[in-house]
Amino acid sequence: EFDPIPLGGSLDLYVGTWKYENAETNEVFMVKLKKFDNFTILSHNFGTVLIGEYSYKKNGITIYDSIDSVSGITTNNQAVKTSILCTGKQNYNNLLLSVSDKTYYKAASGKLSYSLIRNNVHTLKWKIAESEGDFDVGPDYKEGLSIPSDIVLIKVEE
Repeated sequence: EFDPIPLGGSLDLYVGTWKYENAETNEVFMVKLKKFDNFTILSHNFGTVLIGEYSYKKNGITIYDSIDSVSGITTNNQAVKTSILCTGKQNYNNLLLSVSDKTYYKAASGKLSYSLIRNNVHTLKWKIAESEGDFDVGPDYKEGLSIPSDIVLIKVEE
């Protein structure tokens, strides 16, 4: 069970590399997050946000992997193209999470929340759903998302 700790209002706890592994379904989902200042979309400045990329392997096959590219991002133009964006206005316990599912070419959104559990393990609760909206469902349309949508990730690297 989760025992959330007070965050002291910081995105820093989210920064790093996080991993979800499921032996039953034979999948490994990794997320790398970093802070980015003065993030701007269509002249709206969000201030400091988290941006990130992910890698996803299922049955030993890499479905998508751009996790290493996040380290080299320095410009806003690069930042707006990342797969993961997290924003939180004063509520660092429940960040708004936007994700681009790069395999199914879908937008998803939800919540990301940090907690510290027994034995000093840092975890993130990742919960997303396909973004609602009117869109044409083409012949290549697939139900749902290609990535896990309701999981807990464990911190593996600062």
